[in-house]
Amino acid sequence: MHRLRASSPILGLTFAVLLMHVGAVCATAAEDESIEQIVSVLREKGLIDDVQQNQILAKHVASVQSGGASGFLSGLDINGDFRLRYDTQKFESDGNGDGMTPTNRSRFRYRLRVGVRKQFDDQLALGFRIVSGTAFNRGQDQELGNNPDFAPDTVQFDRAYIEYKLPETSSGMKTALTAGKMENPFRWGKGPDTLVVDQDLSFEGATLATRLPLSETAWLFGTTGAYIVQELPGNADPKLYGVQVGGGFSPAKDFELGLRGSTFFFRSLDSGFMSRAMSAGNLSGAFPNEKARIGEVSTYLTYTGTASWPVTAFAQYAKNFSAESSGVGLTRAGDEDRAYGFGVQTGNSKTFVSIGVAFYEVEANAVMSQFTDPDFFDGLTNSRGYAVYLERALGDLAFLRIQFYNGDSLRDRGGAAGPFAGSLVGHDRKRLQTDLVLPF
Repeated sequence: MHRLRASSPILGLTFAVLLMHVGAVCATAAEDESIEQIVSVLREKGLIDDVQQNQILAKHVASVQSGGASGFLSGLDINGDFRLRYDTQKFESDGNGDGMTPTNRSRFRYRLRVGVRKQFDDQLALGFRIVSGTAFNRGQDQELGNNPDFAPDTVQFDRAYIEYKLPETSSGMKTALTAGKMENPFRWGKGPDTLVVDQDLSFEGATLATRLPLSETAWLFGTTGAYIVQELPGNADPKLYGVQVGGGFSPAKDFELGLRGSTFFFRSLDSGFMSRAMSAGNLSGAFPNEKARIGEVSTYLTYTGTASWPVTAFAQYAKNFSAESSGVGLTRAGDEDRAYGFGVQTGNSKTFVSIGVAFYEVEANAVMSQFTDPDFFDGLTNSRGYAVYLERALGDLAFLRIQFYNGDSLRDRGGAAGPFAGSLVGHDRKRLQTDLVLPF
């Protein structure tokens, strides 16, 4: 029986390191004599990245500990958000080949997420999150009235992880090792950043992330990890290896420039994985020999000279270096291996409004379809279009977000019997989402 081999040393070493530290922490926790509950700092609405979030949390825990708090509730942080969404889809056409177009629809949806993080000490933390929705619903939305007769809705875990921070080096380099089911470690929150791996994906495996300050205005970062896409009892496990390096600096006052490069290696892809990918636009040539290698580069430039109207311009390019030409019958398709996107966002949702616009073009094999953004193009590759989104804070407790997507297909050769059938050739879709979000 062939199992997950290449990533096993990484996962095994991660488990051993974390296990040793857990033992030490548990021994210390047993000596605690009192319990005092900690009121956590509210998470800002996705405006900080994971590193900054951990820094804020670490400072909060340190301040509580210095005040004499101890016990299990010391270092405990509970956070989450509730989102009520009105989702409207309009189908101008949908290329099924039967002359039928799906019926336009509107629906109310909600999403509830509750996360818990326990900071044991300066190095070790444990976290999990419970979310609404059902399996394979990456957006974690639950339709109102989805279950008949007011039957209860389901919940699921989308995070369950342990994090270990290595001691900071004399150069200021910070390194964190995370294992379990964790948030997407390959995003930086500059623009939508959902082309190759959607921001709502929860990776399962182990991640090693580092950040090195070069000066007060320059830094480097790197992330690598091994992840299990699906555990199979009798065959090789479909798996993903990711490597990402990048950095940023301030070329002038009030300006910040960032650049990163990523490579994602998909291996041992089974028929189930490929079937799911082809149902949303990938062709058989996307993963020859049951594997794929996707490269990605992104950049951004931010101007913060005005507090009310900061501006960020961003661009992203991706290529599937493994893709090959393929086809159905006499209808052939090329490699279809490239995707790109660019856009700009400006404003401050607290002082007035933040607004952004982005354009994307995604060829059929450029990315793995089940990992790209499920809202943009409804998760279909072989698509192009634009998005407009704006956000307005409603006091200090909530904010309103509106997102509009307009997309259509790139290729339609062969119609419903051709190679592009999985992406619904000739589709022309519009989607409007209005969200009321209350973070806590």
